[in-house]
Amino acid sequence: MTVFHQARCWFFILGFSLTALTGRAAEPKGAAAGKFENLGPQLSARTLQAAAFTRDPAGRAVVCAVVRSQPAAKLLVADVGTGALRHEMDLPGAGGAWAAATASDGSVYIGTEPQGKLFRWVPGEGEVRDLGAALPGETYIWSLASGADGEVFGGTYNGARVFRYAPVDGFSEPVPGAIVPGETYARSIACDPAARKLWVGVGVRAPHLIELDLKTGGKREWLLEAFPGEQSVYSLSLCGDHLFAMLMPSHRTLVFDRRTRAVVGEVGVSGLYQAASAPSPHDGLIYHVEDGNLKAFDPARPRAPARSVLPVASSQAMTWLPRPGAGPGESLVIFTQAGQLVSYHPPTGRSEVVEIKSPEQPTVIQSLALGPDGRIWMGGYLSGGTAAFDPESGRTRQFKGLSQAEKIETIGGTLYFGIYPHGRVFEFDPARPWSLADGNPRRIGIFKDQSRPVALAGVPLLGRLFVGMIPEYGLLGGGLAVWDVATRTWETFTGVVANQSVASLAYAQGLVIGGTTIQGGLGVQPVDKEGRLFLWDPVENKKIFETTPVPGKGIVSGLTPMVDGTVWGFAQGAFFVFDLKSRRVTEVRELFQADFNARAMWQDAAMLVHPDGNVYAVEDGRFLRIDGRTREVTVLREVIEKKHTRPIAMDRAGRIYLAQGIDLWRYTP
Repeated sequence: MTVFHQARCWFFILGFSLTALTGRAAEPKGAAAGKFENLGPQLSARTLQAAAFTRDPAGRAVVCAVVRSQPAAKLLVADVGTGALRHEMDLPGAGGAWAAATASDGSVYIGTEPQGKLFRWVPGEGEVRDLGAALPGETYIWSLASGADGEVFGGTYNGARVFRYAPVDGFSEPVPGAIVPGETYARSIACDPAARKLWVGVGVRAPHLIELDLKTGGKREWLLEAFPGEQSVYSLSLCGDHLFAMLMPSHRTLVFDRRTRAVVGEVGVSGLYQAASAPSPHDGLIYHVEDGNLKAFDPARPRAPARSVLPVASSQAMTWLPRPGAGPGESLVIFTQAGQLVSYHPPTGRSEVVEIKSPEQPTVIQSLALGPDGRIWMGGYLSGGTAAFDPESGRTRQFKGLSQAEKIETIGGTLYFGIYPHGRVFEFDPARPWSLADGNPRRIGIFKDQSRPVALAGVPLLGRLFVGMIPEYGLLGGGLAVWDVATRTWETFTGVVANQSVASLAYAQGLVIGGTTIQGGLGVQPVDKEGRLFLWDPVENKKIFETTPVPGKGIVSGLTPMVDGTVWGFAQGAFFVFDLKSRRVTEVRELFQADFNARAMWQDAAMLVHPDGNVYAVEDGRFLRIDGRTREVTVLREVIEKKHTRPIAMDRAGRIYLAQGIDLWRYTP
């Protein structure tokens, strides 16, 4: 048991049908099915991702940016001069995009997820061309770089592979298989078309920077052993004779001399997308965004600190363009994550900000909980954001500032949010105004090497919050953290179940009951085969019992204490009953074969006990009723997409709430 220091993207669309589950679960008849209501979208955001610049057939500069949306992400095309939206085009089958590049012929390519599809937009056309999946079995296109004669190269997940696409001959793979064996992310890419070379940043088990010679097929690694603790080369920018490589998780950006392959300089925290600009046509300086400022890096003096020139919050893409009224020559134009176009003219120091005029889009609901104020609280997927639905008035209020809430829990009058990334926990008093500036919500915990607080159990009797976590990318073994409400202190533990993460928590009879998943962070393969159930003594703060409730199942979730001294749970499609007194599993029912998602399974089932004596559950994309007396299982609704399961919540009137993608659904038994 180790104390770790307090320091430091799958969704699915829950589309309901009335299809009955075959096998051991019955279909509801007539009024027994209850009443379902679609309450509609509850959260919205404008989440702008990959971006690139090009020109339309008339020669006017435009910026192309992907905005996450449902049922499909959209490619926005806006005028650089005015910010006016010129096109809004669907990307079928894409939830979002992390990669964009402008080819030498002016076409803009978009690399998307979760189907690993490549799209092409030719300026002047009114829709995007769907080119299909880049490589079989690859789900994410993480990076794109333009080559010669209209070609583009891309890096993928989950096989850390590189592909080439050319309009003449379609898709190919310059070097078959993983660029680095055993790795899963080809996270960044840069290209020199004249030299016919690629540079590929790989991770997440260790950072690798690979140089590929496209003429010979040769592969050479640039050594990064001098940077322990790093996991991946997250972004790359080729800037003349220098290559900027951002490492994660530190965000430090190394500056390489591409000829000698030596590190000649370093800059600080950079954005997640383009690390640096092309050299300035005025004086050869290279610009990058660091800690909220645009900074100028002098490649002639690479060890000298970069000079701040202008406040800029972030950078999705940069280019050099003439700007009327700015002065002779070109200005640096930066597209930010907030949808602003910031232009800067180095000789005169003039700058300008233009807003892209695009609406917010609905956000997928990630988490649900009943708050102490009687409202149903929700957290948004990837885009983040928080909302509260009032069951009495039917009104929803949104709150900005928190990123993706994996889990929400209540103790007394306080709400707790488990936030991704970087394993953070926030507390919020709903009786006071929402204001991050005033510390409501307030961050109370951030946990080293932890990423996703997926299990929260509040125990008012003890005045404690128990938090189960998934570790950071490339790591196995999630932690358990305990927050003491009175003393406002944490106790944190790793290795509760070796090489496994804590996916579910409950409390009964003086014990914390935990369920684990064999999955760790993305980019690492499990070493175990079966999820475990464990008992934790909250007085001694130690594990006192451990068992495998259902052999062969990779996750134990949905743990729910019952009044008869048993705990009900699910293990990948199997319903089980665990007796706390005898510490035995007394019943297992294999209801259906739940797919253990190859990418990650951190949350599976969720259950709640209803005043009508039944238990309601969501498991593997199905909404179930379990008779509290006979334990007969009835499928009330079966969903279309089953890769993930979202939690459920119940209001004070006994109505149950479900997430269906962007929509909140209510079920009245």
